[in-house]
Amino acid sequence: MSVKLDNRTNLIRNDHKAMVSDLKPGVRVIAEVPEGSKDHVAQSVGIGAFPETAASHH
Repeated sequence: MSVKLDNRTNLIRNDHKAMVSDLKPGVRVIAEVPEGSKDHVAQSVGIGAFPETAASHH
C-alpha cells in the first residue's frame, strides 16, 4: 500500500524522532493513517524491526 508523508507526519525509529532519509528500500515500517483518509497521509511511521504481534495489526 502506498501512503504519503507531509510536514506533520511523525517518523519514529527506536523510540526517537527519525528523518525521511531513514526510510530505505526494504526497511519494515508501520504507518498509521487516519481511518477514512482520502489522501492516505500518514500521521506517524515507525521504522525498523517490529515484533510480529505489532506488525499483524493492520
